[in-house]
Amino acid sequence: MAELVLRNLDLLREIFQHLESCPKLQLLAVALTCRSFAEPAQDCLWRTMHSIVPFLNLIPSVRCSTDGFQYIMDNQPLSSYPRFKAHAVRVQRFHFPDFETWSPGSPRPTSKQLLPTLSMVRLAQMKGEGPLFPALRHIMYQSSRTVLEDLLLLSESQVESLVILNHRKQDRQVPMFLSSVLPSLAASLRDLTLQGDAWLTPDIMAVMPLLSSLRTLKLDVPPQNKPFHALNGLRQIEELTISAGQSFILHFLHHIPSRKLKAVTLARKDRQGMLVDRDPTRPPVTVPHQDFWHICAGLLRDKASSTLISLSIDDLIKPDLFTTFAIQHFLDAIYPLRKLENLHIGVLSTHPVTMNDTDYANIAQAWPQLRSLNILLPYTSPQYQYLGLANIPAYCPSPEPQRPKSHPTVVGLYTLASRCADLTSLQIYLPSVHYPTSALPSTFNGQSTLTSLWLGNCAAGDDPFTTASLLQKLFPNLQKVAGVVPFPGAPSNALAGAGEVTGFEWMAVQRWVTCIGEIRIAERARIAAILNEEGVNVSGKAQRRIHCD
Repeated sequence: MAELVLRNLDLLREIFQHLESCPKLQLLAVALTCRSFAEPAQDCLWRTMHSIVPFLNLIPSVRCSTDGFQYIMDNQPLSSYPRFKAHAVRVQRFHFPDFETWSPGSPRPTSKQLLPTLSMVRLAQMKGEGPLFPALRHIMYQSSRTVLEDLLLLSESQVESLVILNHRKQDRQVPMFLSSVLPSLAASLRDLTLQGDAWLTPDIMAVMPLLSSLRTLKLDVPPQNKPFHALNGLRQIEELTISAGQSFILHFLHHIPSRKLKAVTLARKDRQGMLVDRDPTRPPVTVPHQDFWHICAGLLRDKASSTLISLSIDDLIKPDLFTTFAIQHFLDAIYPLRKLENLHIGVLSTHPVTMNDTDYANIAQAWPQLRSLNILLPYTSPQYQYLGLANIPAYCPSPEPQRPKSHPTVVGLYTLASRCADLTSLQIYLPSVHYPTSALPSTFNGQSTLTSLWLGNCAAGDDPFTTASLLQKLFPNLQKVAGVVPFPGAPSNALAGAGEVTGFEWMAVQRWVTCIGEIRIAERARIAAILNEEGVNVSGKAQRRIHCD
């Protein structure tokens, strides 16, 4: 058996690829272990590189100058360097780290990793008409300050992914390189990410629409960046992420010709009035910023009603104190997105909104295929009249106070659990998780896919074990649960730490949820062992009951 494994190079590559995130010395040691390990280990060793300089060491005529840089001292063709060619064909990714933000565990960048211009020109002469790295598909720059002439050399391969992070204003060479490189990648580039505080220049914006094969586009630009003039070539975009000003986002959504959008992430950086050119025969119309997200929802509904799977919206600026977000109107606008599986609505306003069981029922009816639902808006907490006191929080002792009908109850949570069978992550608002046993139908065995639950401004209850048991009955495989414990006089729920366990009460609930889950796993294993010992084959409904109860 051991001999078969040693002869299977594909299996050895699958094993060694788990060492790629470790220091390269480990893969080097594996490659030197035996002949069977040499080739697959070297494939993993050279697959991801952080500099072109190591390849110069494979050229005999390279000499190191007094300034620390390496230079090629001959004019031989690439065919004269078999070691160089043998390792260059292994490279699939170049990941250039940031010199100033190096962290332990990653390759330490030095000045020797910079390739001098003369060596760059010499490499360009050596390669001839073919690419220097034939298998290169992914290039990532951790910072724009590391984008040098090597980008011009590497772009001659069939690069499919180009990522440039931390693009700074002072790195003026980046726009020049991009405007000259992107046209050569028009037929192969599928993934483009540009992130930083530098503006997209008109030259870059004029070139990007030529990328007809682009599938994923991620742009992070300053809020003052002007919109694109034309987007006619971007007809294959499937994943779109934009972090920019209102006008930039709205203009992009309005003019993008792609009808294949599957995932859209929008993050707003300003709150200025927007110029909307809906009718080309008339001048642009300025609309108030309160309508921004509703206009975006309408555009996505018109362009991606049959394709959009994931939608995320958020504000990267401080919420407006005088603006409310009409959550029901926004949901009405996106209900036609029938294939939606992931919905994230971030903190878009400080004004609390009101949702009820009907809203959750409408969500479950519109998207029964939901996998993730995150609504992080501040909600109005219930107001109580208990013993003549107002503003009593949801955790006040029994007898149970009279709850307003406009607030959600566990019935809404049950509706989502029963109708959305694939839901794995849920972040919504619920005042309390307490409910009578008769509130759940006897035929309901729980929603088995949900593993993460956050209930906003929810009371944990006096007994953490009871709360954990009730939640486990709804979601048998629940692993993480959290809520922000309300406090007297708070008009809306606190959003700090959303998705994390906050408050001692919910920490206790989390411990009980973990404990109950471990007990259930042990009990299922015990039942399965007994059935196997007796030779009983359980299938269908009985098997589902064993794994859910």
